[in-house]
Amino acid sequence: MSCSIFLKGMPKGRETKVSESEKRKWKERIQTQSSSSITANQLDVLIPTSKSDEMKIYKIGKREELLKCGANLQPLFFEVDGVGLAPTCYTLHRVPQLLRTLYVFPGVDGPVCRGADLFLPGVYRASNFKEIAAENKVSWAVFLFNGKFLKNELISLTVHGQSAPFAVGLIAMSMTEVEKSNMQGTAVNVLHFVGDYLWKSGTQEIASPIPAESTTQPATNTQATSNTETTTTTT
Repeated sequence: MSCSIFLKGMPKGRETKVSESEKRKWKERIQTQSSSSITANQLDVLIPTSKSDEMKIYKIGKREELLKCGANLQPLFFEVDGVGLAPTCYTLHRVPQLLRTLYVFPGVDGPVCRGADLFLPGVYRASNFKEIAAENKVSWAVFLFNGKFLKNELISLTVHGQSAPFAVGLIAMSMTEVEKSNMQGTAVNVLHFVGDYLWKSGTQEIASPIPAESTTQPATNTQATSNTETTTTTT
């Protein structure tokens, strides 16, 4: 899928309901692809296994799929040919660490959320970032992208100073190509952004992150507590 598919509208497809066994397989697939980036609790909250929580697959053509889940059938993941499952912005707001994020200068999100790709001059950086990279004995390209990266790797985009990603895309260059670019050219080919038709197919609300671990307290046995208190008083 490319950005243009969601820019002009939702492509025609067909929705099918997912069975409980298929739901478990999807969770396993997401867990495998995400490696250690998502905890069991985050996955359970994102894709509940309860029968009351509906889950559907929106199939576009023969291969591309869009996963929707929950009472509002929020779009959670979409298939990227040759890459695998890409999280939507809705998913990244809930589990931000699913993808590496690239910070951009304030204002750069405007053109991107109108359908533009991200260009290297829009990537947030200090004026002396190359000197800082040299002091830390790393390539300035690696420093710019917050670690080693691969061409066509999935990445999220976030405005510097904010926490919620506003777009998802594929890194457009290899580390060597970025080094030779003189900070010119396309940094990220954008696939999906806040405001496109994939975003509009959901609630269009930014949700808070899911805790890594469950915060639910175990139920207290009030009867046992009452009996203990009675025994202590009598003694």
